[in-house]
Amino acid sequence: MISPEEYNFLKRLRQGEGLQQDFKYAVNDSRKIARSLSAFANTEGGTLFIGVKDDGTIKGIRSEEEIYMVEAAATMYCRPELEFTSVLWKIQGQEILELTIEKYTKELVFAPDENDRWKAYLRFEDSNHPVNDIYVQVQKRKKHDKGIQIKMDDHYRELLNMFDRKRNLTWKEMVKNSGIYRQKLKKILVDVISVDLVEMKLTRDGFVYRAR
Repeated sequence: MISPEEYNFLKRLRQGEGLQQDFKYAVNDSRKIARSLSAFANTEGGTLFIGVKDDGTIKGIRSEEEIYMVEAAATMYCRPELEFTSVLWKIQGQEILELTIEKYTKELVFAPDENDRWKAYLRFEDSNHPVNDIYVQVQKRKKHDKGIQIKMDDHYRELLNMFDRKRNLTWKEMVKNSGIYRQKLKKILVDVISVDLVEMKLTRDGFVYRAR
């Protein structure tokens, strides 16, 4: 007979990985954990279970060192440092570490990618995705600039007209078809997103852009 707490815990695991829930079999790299923390913090918050395989099978953490590596992920490999709450469960004879990360609204949280380049991550469905520079600039503009104004010219109108011909556009499509050099195009795109003329949506294949 299992306890109500254990029953509820197993019920949560059966829900599987998703937007606000992730499983890690083991902690071999604090940087990889930091990417999950960044993604949760920058999206809607979430829960990370250490010692659980992707399919929900309980394996348990292997040593106390894994707990220290998780703390290092939050303090050393997240910028800014992240706070989290943790619970160490004893389930089916195995220890499972549960981390709860709240949504961080002050600024984007960055973590090092596989090449030690600092990136901000977002959670999409059951995976973590690095954001591009356009997203970072838009978030900075919206948080720090008040009363954003843009001065429309032919390049702005050219970009907006592209959305009349196709609802969803990728960055590559805009570069290829607009005739606007990249830096200028990036500035225009940041401007029109910041004033809500265009929105950017994350997909499994990266960001797509559409007129509002």
